[in-house]
Amino acid sequence: MDWLLKIDEDLIFWKNKIEPILRFEKYSQTCRIKTPTRVIEFIHSNNSIIIDGVLLTKNFQKDSRLPKKSSQVIKNGTAVIQGYIEQVDSARAGLPLTFYTMDFILGTQHEYATDIDSSGYFHIVLEINGTQNIYLGAEYFNDIRQLIISPGDTLTINMPMSGEIENIHFAGNNSSANYDIFYMNEMQSTYIPSAKEQARALKLEPIQYVDFRRAFRATQEKFLKDYCNQSNCSELFKKWFFANTEINYFTKLLNFSWESMNYGIGNDKRLTGDLRNEFEIQFIDSINENSKAYELSASYFALINGLANHFLNRSEEDFKKYRQSEIRYILTNELLITEEEKSFLRRFKDNGIVISSLNQSDKEKWWSIEDKLANDLQKYRHKSSYESFLSHFLEAKNSKTRDLLLTQFFYRNIIELEDFERMEWAYEKTSSIIENPDYIEHIKEWYESTKNQKKQIDSLMLSTMKFDGDGQSLFGHIINYNRGLVTIIDFWATWCKPCLTDFEAQRQLKEEASKIKFVYLCVNSSERNWNTTLIKYNPLGDHYLLSARQSHELQEFYNIRSFPSYLLIDKKGKIHQNIPSPTSRIEFLKYVEGLN
Repeated sequence: MDWLLKIDEDLIFWKNKIEPILRFEKYSQTCRIKTPTRVIEFIHSNNSIIIDGVLLTKNFQKDSRLPKKSSQVIKNGTAVIQGYIEQVDSARAGLPLTFYTMDFILGTQHEYATDIDSSGYFHIVLEINGTQNIYLGAEYFNDIRQLIISPGDTLTINMPMSGEIENIHFAGNNSSANYDIFYMNEMQSTYIPSAKEQARALKLEPIQYVDFRRAFRATQEKFLKDYCNQSNCSELFKKWFFANTEINYFTKLLNFSWESMNYGIGNDKRLTGDLRNEFEIQFIDSINENSKAYELSASYFALINGLANHFLNRSEEDFKKYRQSEIRYILTNELLITEEEKSFLRRFKDNGIVISSLNQSDKEKWWSIEDKLANDLQKYRHKSSYESFLSHFLEAKNSKTRDLLLTQFFYRNIIELEDFERMEWAYEKTSSIIENPDYIEHIKEWYESTKNQKKQIDSLMLSTMKFDGDGQSLFGHIINYNRGLVTIIDFWATWCKPCLTDFEAQRQLKEEASKIKFVYLCVNSSERNWNTTLIKYNPLGDHYLLSARQSHELQEFYNIRSFPSYLLIDKKGKIHQNIPSPTSRIEFLKYVEGLN
Protein backbone atom coordinates (compact mmCIF):
# COMPACT_ATOMS: atom_id res chain seq x y z
CA MET A 1 0.00 0.00 0.00
CA ASP A 2 1.32 3.45 -0.87
CA TRP A 3 0.72 6.20 1.63
CA LEU A 4 1.32 9.90 2.08
CA LEU A 5 2.50 11.73 5.15
CA LYS A 6 3.01 15.39 5.84
CA ILE A 7 5.41 16.36 8.61
CA ASP A 8 5.23 19.72 10.40
CA GLU A 9 4.31 21.41 7.11
CA ASP A 10 7.96 21.02 6.07
CA LEU A 11 8.34 17.48 4.69
CA ILE A 12 6.22 15.16 2.56
CA PHE A 13 6.43 11.42 2.01
CA TRP A 14 5.07 9.96 -1.24
CA LYS A 15 6.19 7.00 -3.37
CA ASN A 16 8.69 6.01 -0.67
CA LYS A 17 10.58 9.30 -0.85
CA ILE A 18 10.73 12.06 1.77
CA GLU A 19 11.31 15.57 0.45
CA PRO A 20 11.11 19.15 1.75
CA ILE A 21 7.97 21.11 0.85
CA LEU A 22 8.80 24.23 -1.17
CA ARG A 23 5.20 25.38 -1.60
CA PHE A 24 1.79 24.23 -0.37
CA GLU A 25 -1.35 25.44 -2.24
CA LYS A 26 -4.87 24.62 -1.10
CA TYR A 27 -7.95 25.07 -3.32
CA SER A 28 -11.63 24.23 -2.81
CA GLN A 29 -11.35 20.55 -3.79
CA THR A 30 -7.68 19.96 -4.42
CA CYS A 31 -4.28 20.60 -2.90
CA ARG A 32 -0.93 21.00 -4.61
CA ILE A 33 2.52 20.46 -3.08
CA LYS A 34 5.72 21.45 -4.83
CA THR A 35 9.03 19.74 -3.91
CA PRO A 36 12.51 20.12 -5.46
CA THR A 37 11.79 17.20 -7.85
CA ARG A 38 8.03 17.12 -8.49
CA VAL A 39 4.57 18.61 -8.12
CA ILE A 40 2.01 16.46 -6.27
CA GLU A 41 -1.74 17.06 -6.60
CA PHE A 42 -4.28 15.30 -4.42
CA ILE A 43 -8.04 15.32 -3.76
CA HIS A 44 -9.76 14.84 -0.41
CA SER A 45 -12.78 12.50 -0.50
CA ASN A 46 -14.39 11.67 2.85
CA ASN A 47 -11.80 9.56 4.73
CA SER A 48 -9.66 8.90 1.64
CA ILE A 49 -7.10 10.74 -0.45
CA ILE A 50 -6.71 10.44 -4.22
CA ILE A 51 -3.21 11.23 -5.52
CA ASP A 52 -2.41 10.97 -9.22
CA GLY A 53 -5.48 8.77 -9.57
CA VAL A 54 -4.47 6.41 -6.73
CA LEU A 55 -6.98 5.94 -3.89
CA LEU A 56 -5.41 5.91 -0.43
CA THR A 57 -7.34 5.27 2.78
CA LYS A 58 -6.77 7.91 5.39
CA ASN A 59 -6.19 5.38 8.14
CA PHE A 60 -4.11 2.23 7.86
CA GLN A 61 -6.16 -0.97 7.93
CA LYS A 62 -3.98 -3.95 8.87
CA ASP A 63 -6.46 -6.64 7.82
CA SER A 64 -6.96 -5.22 4.32
CA ARG A 65 -3.31 -4.96 3.27
CA LEU A 66 -2.00 -7.21 0.52
CA PRO A 67 1.49 -8.70 0.69
CA LYS A 68 3.91 -7.14 -1.76
CA LYS A 69 6.11 -9.33 -3.89
CA SER A 70 9.67 -9.18 -2.61
CA SER A 71 12.48 -11.65 -2.99
CA GLN A 72 15.68 -12.47 -1.18
CA VAL A 73 18.78 -10.73 -2.54
CA ILE A 74 22.19 -12.40 -2.16
CA LYS A 75 24.77 -9.67 -2.71
CA ASN A 76 26.62 -6.93 -0.86
CA GLY A 77 25.16 -3.45 -0.92
CA THR A 78 23.53 -0.67 1.05
CA ALA A 79 19.99 -0.06 2.24
CA VAL A 80 18.32 3.11 3.42
CA ILE A 81 16.06 3.29 6.45
CA GLN A 82 14.15 6.50 6.89
CA GLY A 83 10.98 7.75 8.53
CA TYR A 84 9.77 9.73 11.49
CA ILE A 85 8.25 9.52 14.93
CA GLU A 86 5.25 11.84 15.21
CA GLN A 87 5.32 12.18 18.99
CA VAL A 88 8.32 11.41 21.17
CA ASP A 89 7.62 11.06 24.88
CA SER A 90 9.77 13.18 27.20
CA ALA A 91 11.63 10.17 28.65
CA ARG A 92 13.02 9.25 25.22
CA ALA A 93 13.49 12.70 23.71
CA GLY A 94 16.99 13.21 22.34
CA LEU A 95 17.89 9.51 22.17
CA PRO A 96 19.43 8.32 18.90
CA LEU A 97 17.75 5.48 17.00
CA THR A 98 20.06 2.46 16.83
CA PHE A 99 20.22 -0.33 14.24
CA TYR A 100 22.31 -3.52 14.41
CA THR A 101 23.39 -5.53 11.36
CA MET A 102 25.32 -8.80 11.09
CA ASP A 103 28.36 -9.37 8.88
CA PHE A 104 27.61 -12.69 7.13
CA ILE A 105 31.24 -13.72 6.69
CA LEU A 106 32.75 -12.75 10.04
CA GLY A 107 29.66 -13.23 12.19
CA THR A 108 30.29 -9.83 13.80
CA GLN A 109 27.62 -7.31 14.70
CA HIS A 110 27.79 -3.69 13.55
CA GLU A 111 26.01 -0.83 15.29
CA TYR A 112 24.59 2.21 13.48
CA ALA A 113 23.04 5.17 15.27
CA THR A 114 21.14 8.10 13.78
CA ASP A 115 19.83 11.23 15.43
CA ILE A 116 16.17 12.19 15.21
CA ASP A 117 15.69 15.82 14.22
CA SER A 118 13.23 18.30 15.73
CA SER A 119 10.44 17.15 13.40
CA GLY A 120 10.99 13.49 14.36
CA TYR A 121 12.64 12.60 11.03
CA PHE A 122 15.53 10.11 10.74
CA HIS A 123 17.60 8.76 7.85
CA ILE A 124 20.44 6.22 7.83
CA VAL A 125 22.38 4.12 5.30
CA LEU A 126 23.38 0.56 6.30
CA GLU A 127 25.91 -1.77 4.68
CA ILE A 128 24.58 -5.33 4.39
CA ASN A 129 25.60 -8.62 2.74
CA GLY A 130 22.15 -9.48 1.36
CA THR A 131 18.51 -9.69 2.39
CA GLN A 132 18.66 -10.19 6.13
CA ASN A 133 16.96 -9.34 9.35
CA ILE A 134 18.48 -6.51 11.36
CA TYR A 135 17.71 -5.27 14.85
CA LEU A 136 16.06 -1.99 15.75
CA GLY A 137 17.18 -0.70 19.15
CA ALA A 138 14.85 -0.43 22.13
CA GLU A 139 15.18 3.36 22.48
CA TYR A 140 11.69 4.06 21.09
CA PHE A 141 10.07 0.69 21.80
CA ASN A 142 9.77 -1.45 24.89
CA ASP A 143 12.07 -4.08 23.43
CA ILE A 144 14.54 -4.68 20.58
CA ARG A 145 12.63 -5.27 17.31
CA GLN A 146 13.58 -7.09 14.12
CA LEU A 147 13.26 -5.82 10.54
CA ILE A 148 14.00 -7.27 7.10
CA ILE A 149 15.88 -5.20 4.52
CA SER A 150 17.59 -5.85 1.19
CA PRO A 151 20.47 -4.16 -0.65
CA GLY A 152 19.10 -1.33 -2.76
CA ASP A 153 15.91 -1.10 -0.69
CA THR A 154 14.55 2.00 1.00
CA LEU A 155 12.47 1.08 4.02
CA THR A 156 10.33 3.87 5.41
CA ILE A 157 8.91 3.70 8.93
CA ASN A 158 6.24 5.93 10.44
CA MET A 159 5.77 5.63 14.19
CA PRO A 160 2.75 7.68 15.36
CA MET A 161 4.11 7.63 18.93
CA SER A 162 7.20 5.98 20.34
CA GLY A 163 6.36 2.57 21.80
CA GLU A 164 2.98 2.17 20.05
CA ILE A 165 3.72 -0.62 17.58
CA GLU A 166 0.05 -1.31 16.82
CA ASN A 167 -0.06 1.84 14.67
CA ILE A 168 3.31 1.58 12.95
CA HIS A 169 3.46 1.99 9.15
CA PHE A 170 6.01 0.63 6.66
CA ALA A 171 6.69 1.31 2.99
CA GLY A 172 9.29 -0.23 0.71
CA ASN A 173 10.01 -3.51 -1.04
CA ASN A 174 9.92 -5.54 2.17
CA SER A 175 7.17 -3.61 3.95
CA SER A 176 4.75 -6.55 4.08
CA ALA A 177 7.33 -8.84 5.71
CA ASN A 178 8.05 -6.16 8.29
CA TYR A 179 4.37 -5.79 9.14
CA ASP A 180 4.27 -9.56 9.68
CA ILE A 181 7.32 -9.51 11.98
CA PHE A 182 6.00 -6.63 14.10
CA TYR A 183 2.48 -7.96 14.52
CA MET A 184 3.20 -11.68 14.99
CA ASN A 185 4.20 -11.19 18.65
CA GLU A 186 0.60 -10.47 19.61
CA MET A 187 -0.36 -14.01 18.63
CA GLN A 188 2.84 -16.03 19.02
CA SER A 189 3.05 -15.67 22.81
CA THR A 190 -0.07 -17.84 23.17
CA TYR A 191 1.60 -20.74 21.34
CA ILE A 192 5.05 -21.15 22.86
CA PRO A 193 5.94 -22.61 26.29
CA SER A 194 6.52 -20.11 29.09
CA ALA A 195 9.99 -19.16 30.29
CA LYS A 196 9.43 -21.29 33.42
CA GLU A 197 8.57 -24.35 31.33
CA GLN A 198 11.68 -23.86 29.21
CA ALA A 199 13.85 -23.49 32.34
CA ARG A 200 12.42 -26.71 33.80
CA ALA A 201 13.18 -28.54 30.55
CA LEU A 202 16.91 -27.86 31.03
CA LYS A 203 16.86 -30.37 33.91
CA LEU A 204 15.67 -33.18 31.65
CA GLU A 205 17.88 -35.95 30.36
CA PRO A 206 19.32 -35.36 26.85
CA ILE A 207 16.84 -37.52 24.93
CA GLN A 208 13.88 -36.00 26.81
CA TYR A 209 15.19 -32.52 26.14
CA VAL A 210 15.48 -33.24 22.41
CA ASP A 211 11.82 -34.37 22.46
CA PHE A 212 10.85 -31.13 24.23
CA ARG A 213 12.63 -29.00 21.61
CA ARG A 214 11.00 -30.98 18.78
CA ALA A 215 7.56 -30.35 20.29
CA PHE A 216 8.45 -26.67 20.65
CA ARG A 217 9.44 -26.51 16.98
CA ALA A 218 6.20 -28.21 15.92
CA THR A 219 4.25 -25.61 17.94
CA GLN A 220 6.08 -22.80 16.15
CA GLU A 221 5.27 -24.35 12.78
CA LYS A 222 1.58 -24.54 13.75
CA PHE A 223 1.69 -20.89 14.76
CA LEU A 224 3.11 -19.94 11.35
CA LYS A 225 0.31 -21.80 9.57
CA ASP A 226 -2.44 -20.25 11.72
CA TYR A 227 -0.96 -16.77 11.60
CA CYS A 228 -0.53 -16.78 7.82
CA ASN A 229 -4.10 -18.02 7.36
CA GLN A 230 -5.26 -14.96 9.30
CA SER A 231 -2.88 -12.35 7.93
CA ASN A 232 -2.11 -13.33 4.31
CA CYS A 233 1.63 -13.30 5.04
CA SER A 234 4.35 -12.57 2.53
CA GLU A 235 6.54 -15.41 1.23
CA LEU A 236 9.65 -13.62 2.47
CA PHE A 237 8.27 -13.60 6.01
CA LYS A 238 7.49 -17.34 5.80
CA LYS A 239 11.08 -18.10 4.75
CA TRP A 240 12.46 -15.90 7.52
CA PHE A 241 10.24 -17.47 10.18
CA PHE A 242 11.11 -21.00 9.05
CA ALA A 243 14.84 -20.22 9.19
CA ASN A 244 14.56 -18.73 12.68
CA THR A 245 12.54 -21.71 13.90
CA GLU A 246 15.12 -24.22 12.70
CA ILE A 247 18.05 -22.20 14.00
CA ASN A 248 16.35 -21.69 17.37
CA TYR A 249 15.89 -25.47 17.63
CA PHE A 250 19.59 -26.21 17.11
CA THR A 251 20.72 -23.23 19.16
CA LYS A 252 18.84 -24.60 22.17
CA LEU A 253 20.26 -28.09 21.67
CA LEU A 254 23.81 -26.74 21.41
CA ASN A 255 23.36 -24.43 24.39
CA PHE A 256 22.04 -27.39 26.34
CA SER A 257 25.20 -29.33 25.60
CA TRP A 258 27.56 -26.39 26.15
CA GLU A 259 25.98 -25.33 29.44
CA SER A 260 25.81 -28.89 30.73
CA MET A 261 29.47 -29.36 29.87
CA ASN A 262 30.76 -26.04 31.17
CA TYR A 263 28.36 -24.94 33.90
CA GLY A 264 27.06 -28.20 35.38
CA ILE A 265 23.35 -27.80 34.69
CA GLY A 266 21.67 -30.91 36.10
CA ASN A 267 23.87 -34.00 36.17
CA ASP A 268 27.14 -32.91 34.54
CA LYS A 269 27.92 -36.53 33.59
CA ARG A 270 24.77 -37.03 31.54
CA LEU A 271 26.12 -35.37 28.39
CA THR A 272 29.25 -36.83 26.85
CA GLY A 273 31.55 -35.11 24.39
CA ASP A 274 30.26 -37.49 21.70
CA LEU A 275 26.67 -36.31 22.18
CA ARG A 276 27.77 -32.68 22.02
CA ASN A 277 29.63 -33.38 18.79
CA GLU A 278 26.51 -35.11 17.45
CA PHE A 279 24.42 -31.99 18.11
CA GLU A 280 27.01 -29.84 16.34
CA ILE A 281 27.20 -32.06 13.27
CA GLN A 282 23.38 -32.39 13.16
CA PHE A 283 23.08 -28.63 13.02
CA ILE A 284 25.58 -28.28 10.19
CA ASP A 285 24.02 -31.06 8.13
CA SER A 286 20.45 -29.90 8.76
CA ILE A 287 20.82 -26.91 6.47
CA ASN A 288 19.80 -27.52 2.89
CA GLU A 289 22.91 -27.23 0.73
CA ASN A 290 21.13 -25.03 -1.82
CA SER A 291 18.89 -23.10 0.54
CA LYS A 292 19.32 -19.37 0.97
CA ALA A 293 16.62 -19.10 3.63
CA TYR A 294 19.06 -19.30 6.54
CA GLU A 295 20.90 -16.21 5.34
CA LEU A 296 17.79 -14.19 6.18
CA SER A 297 18.40 -14.77 9.88
CA ALA A 298 21.10 -13.06 11.91
CA SER A 299 20.64 -15.91 14.40
CA TYR A 300 22.19 -18.30 11.86
CA PHE A 301 25.43 -16.34 11.76
CA ALA A 302 25.39 -15.83 15.52
CA LEU A 303 25.13 -19.61 15.95
CA ILE A 304 28.01 -20.19 13.53
CA ASN A 305 29.96 -17.74 15.64
CA GLY A 306 29.05 -19.64 18.79
CA LEU A 307 30.10 -22.95 17.28
CA ALA A 308 33.51 -21.57 16.33
CA ASN A 309 34.09 -20.06 19.79
CA HIS A 310 32.82 -23.00 21.82
CA PHE A 311 34.95 -25.44 19.93
CA LEU A 312 37.93 -24.09 21.84
CA ASN A 313 36.28 -24.97 25.17
CA ARG A 314 36.85 -28.70 24.98
CA SER A 315 36.17 -31.19 27.73
CA GLU A 316 38.73 -32.64 30.17
CA GLU A 317 38.81 -35.74 27.98
CA ASP A 318 39.75 -33.67 24.92
CA PHE A 319 42.35 -31.75 26.91
CA LYS A 320 43.90 -35.01 28.08
CA LYS A 321 44.23 -36.11 24.46
CA TYR A 322 46.06 -32.87 23.64
CA ARG A 323 48.51 -33.49 26.48
CA GLN A 324 49.09 -37.06 25.31
CA SER A 325 49.78 -35.76 21.82
CA GLU A 326 52.22 -33.15 23.17
CA ILE A 327 54.17 -35.77 25.09
CA ARG A 328 54.45 -37.98 22.01
CA TYR A 329 55.65 -34.96 20.04
CA ILE A 330 58.30 -34.10 22.64
CA LEU A 331 59.55 -37.69 22.70
CA THR A 332 60.24 -37.47 18.96
CA ASN A 333 62.75 -34.67 19.67
CA GLU A 334 65.33 -37.10 21.02
CA LEU A 335 68.28 -34.82 20.40
CA LEU A 336 66.82 -32.04 22.55
CA ILE A 337 65.90 -33.93 25.71
CA THR A 338 67.93 -36.10 28.05
CA GLU A 339 67.39 -39.78 28.88
CA GLU A 340 66.14 -38.76 32.33
CA GLU A 341 63.58 -36.42 30.72
CA LYS A 342 62.48 -39.17 28.32
CA SER A 343 61.94 -41.54 31.22
CA PHE A 344 59.91 -38.87 33.04
CA LEU A 345 57.65 -38.24 30.02
CA ARG A 346 56.99 -41.94 29.36
CA ARG A 347 55.21 -42.07 32.74
CA PHE A 348 52.48 -39.83 31.27
CA LYS A 349 52.43 -41.15 27.72
CA ASP A 350 49.12 -43.02 28.13
CA ASN A 351 47.20 -40.69 30.46
CA GLY A 352 48.51 -37.25 29.63
CA ILE A 353 49.79 -34.81 32.22
CA VAL A 354 47.97 -32.43 34.59
CA ILE A 355 50.50 -29.90 35.89
CA SER A 356 48.55 -28.90 39.01
CA SER A 357 48.45 -32.53 40.25
CA LEU A 358 52.23 -33.04 40.09
CA ASN A 359 54.52 -32.81 43.07
CA GLN A 360 57.03 -29.96 43.11
CA SER A 361 59.89 -32.09 41.81
CA ASP A 362 57.89 -33.31 38.81
CA LYS A 363 56.65 -29.77 38.13
CA GLU A 364 60.25 -28.60 37.94
CA LYS A 365 61.05 -31.37 35.45
CA TRP A 366 58.07 -30.50 33.22
CA TRP A 367 58.81 -26.76 33.29
CA SER A 368 62.42 -27.43 32.37
CA ILE A 369 61.28 -29.41 29.32
CA GLU A 370 58.73 -26.76 28.36
CA ASP A 371 61.30 -23.97 28.60
CA LYS A 372 63.80 -25.95 26.55
CA LEU A 373 61.28 -26.58 23.74
CA ALA A 374 59.23 -23.38 24.20
CA ASN A 375 59.14 -22.16 20.59
CA ASP A 376 58.70 -25.58 18.97
CA LEU A 377 56.09 -26.63 21.53
CA GLN A 378 54.13 -23.41 21.06
CA LYS A 379 54.02 -23.93 17.29
CA TYR A 380 53.00 -27.54 17.75
CA ARG A 381 50.16 -26.59 20.13
CA HIS A 382 48.82 -23.96 17.74
CA LYS A 383 49.04 -26.27 14.76
CA SER A 384 47.49 -29.28 16.51
CA SER A 385 44.56 -27.24 17.90
CA TYR A 386 43.89 -25.83 14.44
CA GLU A 387 44.07 -29.27 12.83
CA SER A 388 41.75 -30.63 15.50
CA PHE A 389 39.16 -27.96 14.62
CA LEU A 390 39.43 -28.72 10.90
CA SER A 391 39.12 -32.47 11.36
CA HIS A 392 36.14 -32.10 13.72
CA PHE A 393 34.02 -30.08 11.31
CA LEU A 394 35.12 -32.03 8.27
CA GLU A 395 32.86 -34.77 9.64
CA ALA A 396 29.95 -32.64 8.44
CA LYS A 397 28.61 -33.38 4.97
CA ASN A 398 27.15 -29.94 4.39
CA SER A 399 29.83 -27.70 2.89
CA LYS A 400 27.72 -24.52 3.16
CA THR A 401 27.90 -24.14 6.93
CA ARG A 402 31.23 -25.92 7.20
CA ASP A 403 32.86 -23.41 4.82
CA LEU A 404 31.49 -20.51 6.82
CA LEU A 405 32.81 -22.02 10.05
CA LEU A 406 36.26 -22.53 8.56
CA THR A 407 36.36 -19.01 7.13
CA GLN A 408 35.42 -17.44 10.46
CA PHE A 409 37.86 -19.62 12.35
CA PHE A 410 40.74 -18.66 10.04
CA TYR A 411 39.95 -14.96 10.42
CA ARG A 412 39.60 -14.97 14.20
CA ASN A 413 42.45 -17.29 15.07
CA ILE A 414 44.99 -16.22 12.47
CA ILE A 415 44.21 -12.85 10.90
CA GLU A 416 42.56 -10.95 13.74
CA LEU A 417 45.24 -12.05 16.21
CA GLU A 418 47.99 -11.58 13.59
CA ASP A 419 49.32 -15.03 14.38
CA PHE A 420 52.31 -14.95 12.02
CA GLU A 421 53.72 -18.16 13.50
CA ARG A 422 51.14 -20.35 11.77
CA MET A 423 49.58 -18.00 9.23
CA GLU A 424 51.09 -19.45 6.05
CA TRP A 425 50.42 -23.05 7.03
CA ALA A 426 46.85 -22.26 8.15
CA TYR A 427 46.14 -20.35 4.92
CA GLU A 428 47.26 -23.22 2.69
CA LYS A 429 45.42 -25.80 4.80
CA THR A 430 42.13 -23.87 5.11
CA SER A 431 41.93 -22.60 1.52
CA SER A 432 42.48 -26.13 0.21
CA ILE A 433 39.45 -27.42 2.17
CA ILE A 434 36.88 -24.64 1.57
CA GLU A 435 34.70 -25.13 -1.51
CA ASN A 436 32.91 -21.77 -1.66
CA PRO A 437 34.91 -19.51 -4.06
CA ASP A 438 33.64 -16.32 -2.38
CA TYR A 439 34.99 -17.44 0.99
CA ILE A 440 38.30 -18.49 -0.58
CA GLU A 441 38.62 -15.00 -2.06
CA HIS A 442 38.01 -13.44 1.36
CA ILE A 443 40.68 -15.65 2.92
CA LYS A 444 43.16 -14.78 0.19
CA GLU A 445 42.60 -11.03 0.64
CA TRP A 446 43.05 -11.27 4.42
CA TYR A 447 46.17 -13.40 4.02
CA GLU A 448 47.85 -11.10 1.49
CA SER A 449 47.07 -7.99 3.53
CA THR A 450 48.36 -9.53 6.77
CA LYS A 451 51.47 -10.85 5.05
CA ASN A 452 52.31 -7.32 3.89
CA GLN A 453 51.77 -6.06 7.42
CA LYS A 454 54.14 -8.74 8.71
CA LYS A 455 56.93 -7.40 6.48
CA GLN A 456 56.53 -3.95 8.03
CA ILE A 457 56.47 -5.32 11.59
CA ASP A 458 59.56 -7.47 11.02
CA SER A 459 61.59 -4.29 10.57
CA LEU A 460 60.32 -2.88 13.91
CA MET A 461 60.97 -5.81 16.25
CA LEU A 462 61.31 -4.94 19.94
CA SER A 463 64.07 -6.27 22.14
CA THR A 464 62.67 -9.06 24.30
CA MET A 465 62.08 -8.55 28.04
CA LYS A 466 62.33 -11.66 30.17
CA PHE A 467 63.12 -12.49 33.79
CA ASP A 468 65.13 -15.52 34.79
CA GLY A 469 63.83 -17.38 37.81
CA ASP A 470 60.54 -18.67 39.12
CA GLY A 471 57.21 -16.84 39.26
CA GLN A 472 57.46 -15.71 42.88
CA SER A 473 60.94 -14.29 42.28
CA LEU A 474 59.56 -12.30 39.34
CA PHE A 475 56.74 -10.95 41.51
CA GLY A 476 59.20 -10.00 44.23
CA HIS A 477 61.27 -8.13 41.64
CA ILE A 478 58.17 -6.23 40.39
CA ILE A 479 57.14 -5.27 43.96
CA ASN A 480 60.61 -4.00 44.89
CA TYR A 481 61.12 -2.13 41.62
CA ASN A 482 57.77 -0.30 41.95
CA ARG A 483 57.69 0.25 45.72
CA GLY A 484 55.86 3.45 46.59
CA LEU A 485 53.63 3.23 43.52
CA VAL A 486 50.16 1.80 42.93
CA THR A 487 50.88 -0.94 40.37
CA ILE A 488 48.42 -2.84 38.18
CA ILE A 489 49.44 -6.33 37.10
CA ASP A 490 47.75 -7.32 33.82
CA PHE A 491 47.88 -11.04 32.95
CA TRP A 492 47.19 -11.34 29.22
CA ALA A 493 47.90 -13.44 26.10
CA THR A 494 48.37 -12.54 22.44
CA TRP A 495 45.52 -14.86 21.41
CA CYS A 496 43.07 -13.30 23.90
CA LYS A 497 40.83 -10.79 22.11
CA PRO A 498 39.35 -9.26 25.33
CA CYS A 499 42.95 -8.61 26.45
CA LEU A 500 43.63 -6.60 23.30
CA THR A 501 40.34 -4.72 23.67
CA ASP A 502 41.32 -3.78 27.23
CA PHE A 503 44.56 -2.21 25.98
CA GLU A 504 42.47 0.42 24.22
CA ALA A 505 40.05 0.82 27.14
CA GLN A 506 42.93 1.52 29.57
CA ARG A 507 44.17 4.59 27.71
CA GLN A 508 41.85 7.10 29.40
CA LEU A 509 42.73 5.77 32.86
CA LYS A 510 46.43 6.19 32.08
CA GLU A 511 45.85 9.79 30.99
CA GLU A 512 43.87 10.66 34.15
CA ALA A 513 45.98 8.71 36.66
CA SER A 514 49.53 9.01 35.37
CA LYS A 515 51.05 7.91 38.72
CA ILE A 516 49.51 4.43 38.45
CA LYS A 517 52.04 1.97 37.03
CA PHE A 518 51.03 -0.80 34.59
CA VAL A 519 52.98 -4.06 34.42
CA TYR A 520 51.97 -6.53 31.71
CA LEU A 521 52.69 -10.25 32.11
CA CYS A 522 52.22 -12.12 28.83
CA VAL A 523 51.44 -15.83 29.25
CA ASN A 524 51.28 -18.85 26.93
CA SER A 525 52.36 -16.85 23.86
CA SER A 526 55.20 -17.02 21.37
CA GLU A 527 57.91 -14.39 21.38
CA ARG A 528 57.13 -13.27 17.83
CA ASN A 529 53.42 -12.82 18.51
CA TRP A 530 54.25 -11.01 21.75
CA ASN A 531 56.49 -8.55 19.93
CA THR A 532 54.07 -7.89 17.08
CA THR A 533 51.15 -7.34 19.48
CA LEU A 534 53.11 -4.79 21.52
CA ILE A 535 54.12 -2.95 18.35
CA LYS A 536 50.53 -2.77 17.16
CA TYR A 537 48.81 -1.76 20.43
CA ASN A 538 51.70 -0.06 22.26
CA PRO A 539 50.27 -0.37 25.80
CA LEU A 540 52.48 1.88 27.95
CA GLY A 541 54.07 0.09 30.89
CA ASP A 542 56.61 -2.60 31.76
CA HIS A 543 56.35 -5.85 29.82
CA TYR A 544 57.47 -9.39 30.62
CA LEU A 545 57.09 -12.52 28.51
CA LEU A 546 56.65 -15.32 31.05
CA SER A 547 58.30 -18.68 30.75
CA ALA A 548 56.17 -21.82 30.97
CA ARG A 549 57.20 -22.25 34.61
CA GLN A 550 56.41 -18.65 35.55
CA SER A 551 53.01 -18.86 33.82
CA HIS A 552 52.04 -22.07 35.60
CA GLU A 553 53.24 -20.94 39.01
CA LEU A 554 51.61 -17.51 38.99
CA GLN A 555 48.31 -18.73 37.54
CA GLU A 556 48.14 -21.48 40.13
CA PHE A 557 49.24 -19.34 43.08
CA TYR A 558 46.82 -16.47 42.32
CA ASN A 559 44.04 -18.75 41.03
CA ILE A 560 43.96 -17.11 37.60
CA ARG A 561 41.52 -19.00 35.34
CA SER A 562 40.78 -16.51 32.56
CA PHE A 563 42.34 -13.60 30.71
CA PRO A 564 42.70 -10.73 31.09
CA SER A 565 43.07 -10.96 34.88
CA TYR A 566 44.22 -8.14 37.12
CA LEU A 567 46.02 -7.80 40.45
CA LEU A 568 46.92 -4.57 42.25
CA ILE A 569 50.01 -3.90 44.35
CA ASP A 570 49.58 -0.93 46.69
CA LYS A 571 52.32 1.53 47.72
CA LYS A 572 53.34 -0.69 50.64
CA GLY A 573 53.76 -3.76 48.44
CA LYS A 574 50.54 -5.49 49.51
CA ILE A 575 48.86 -7.57 46.76
CA HIS A 576 45.10 -7.09 46.20
CA GLN A 577 42.99 -9.62 44.32
CA ASN A 578 39.33 -9.39 43.21
CA ILE A 579 39.74 -5.75 42.27
CA PRO A 580 37.54 -3.75 39.85
CA SER A 581 38.82 -3.94 36.30
CA PRO A 582 40.92 -0.91 35.27
CA THR A 583 38.60 -0.65 32.26
CA SER A 584 35.81 0.28 34.70
CA ARG A 585 37.62 3.56 35.22
CA ILE A 586 35.42 5.32 37.81
CA GLU A 587 34.89 2.21 39.95
CA PHE A 588 38.60 1.39 39.80
CA LEU A 589 39.70 4.92 40.82
CA LYS A 590 37.31 4.83 43.79
CA TYR A 591 38.92 1.55 44.86
CA VAL A 592 42.41 3.08 44.63
CA GLU A 593 41.30 6.15 46.61
CA GLY A 594 40.06 3.83 49.34
CA LEU A 595 43.56 2.40 49.76
CA ASN A 596 45.00 5.72 50.96
